[in-house]
Amino acid sequence: MVSAVEAESTRSSSTRQGFSDDVLNVLLPEELEWERMVMTYPIPSLAVALTAGFFIGSRHGRFVVGALGGFLSGRVEHAVNSLLSD
Repeated sequence: MVSAVEAESTRSSSTRQGFSDDVLNVLLPEELEWERMVMTYPIPSLAVALTAGFFIGSRHGRFVVGALGGFLSGRVEHAVNSLLSD
């Protein structure tokens, strides 16, 4: 039997994966096979991701942290409510 927390974790993980795929599909051209490029060139891919994260964080850090905090508090609230209702 799968606990409510494990089920929620699995569902939210697949939702996050779908969301990240959607974002990448919007940002990158369709003909660019980014997954193959990441597997072929892992170090340069990591360098690009770190650079992009640095620039996004330095310009929009407060917004990102606020949005992440709001998201996480909502997920914790939902998990607690699920546990209490069982």
